[in-house]
Amino acid sequence: MKTLSWDTSTGVSAVSLCEDGVVLARDVSSHEARHGEVLLPRVLELLGREGWDRCDVELLAVGIGPGSFTGLRVGLATAKGWALATGVPIVGVISPAVVAAPLLQQGHGTVAVVTDAFKGEVYVTVFRSGEAADDPSMLASPLNTPPELAAARLREHVPEGPITLVGDGIRRFPAVWGRVLGARAQTMPEAADVPCPVALSRLAVVQYKRQGASDLVELEPLYVRGSDAQLPKAPLAT
Repeated sequence: MKTLSWDTSTGVSAVSLCEDGVVLARDVSSHEARHGEVLLPRVLELLGREGWDRCDVELLAVGIGPGSFTGLRVGLATAKGWALATGVPIVGVISPAVVAAPLLQQGHGTVAVVTDAFKGEVYVTVFRSGEAADDPSMLASPLNTPPELAAARLREHVPEGPITLVGDGIRRFPAVWGRVLGARAQTMPEAADVPCPVALSRLAVVQYKRQGASDLVELEPLYVRGSDAQLPKAPLAT
């Protein structure tokens, strides 16, 4: 199966082309969240490099967050437009699972993905190894909360043993995790914070084989919290 994957939940555009589980091409580049300008050109460049036509893609995988609201909207809107134009099935995968999967495969038993939610808060999602290597089990769904409360919730959900921490929320509030979790907190290097597009591809294939494609109408970004950009309850005066 030829799979095209991308995640734009952070300030990095992460794109990959895979065929039958083999990585053919990947691009992970920081663009200061200018996803609307750079995502599609980077995708087309990778396709051209491998000699793929748009219609050669058999499965399209997209990270749905939580993360940057603008990045998520750009990534999902581009994926939906691609799917509508080509008829390729699309699968949405939550972005924290894409970050956690490589670490779980490396033997980390419990992984907490902590993403900066801005406004002094974080998104935190907890995973543990599943029965299969490409099947992480979600221990706690994405939660939007201040970092101190996030660390306390981690202590409740995982009462004993080490907790591997990863994500830009760890860098944003570096003192919190050790203070609340003590020596149980094992922080990963910053390079592990970015969703891996290859892991996204593999998770999407597993999900597609198990559940089929995502519904184009119902598939939406996983915001977790409400957007600050709200329409007024009453029409503006003219």
